[in-house]
Amino acid sequence: VDADELADRLDVPRSTLTYRLRRAEAALAERHVERRSLLDGSFSNP
Repeated sequence: VDADELADRLDVPRSTLTYRLRRAEAALAERHVERRSLLDGSFSNP
């Protein structure tokens, strides 16, 4: 399934879908880095 087809299935504009996917990917990446930092003991709170 490509982005156009998924946007059609979800009845949202393609731009909205790709924005939401980018934000979700960024949130997952941030959580991964935070968890890795906590496990490694290198997490610092600003």
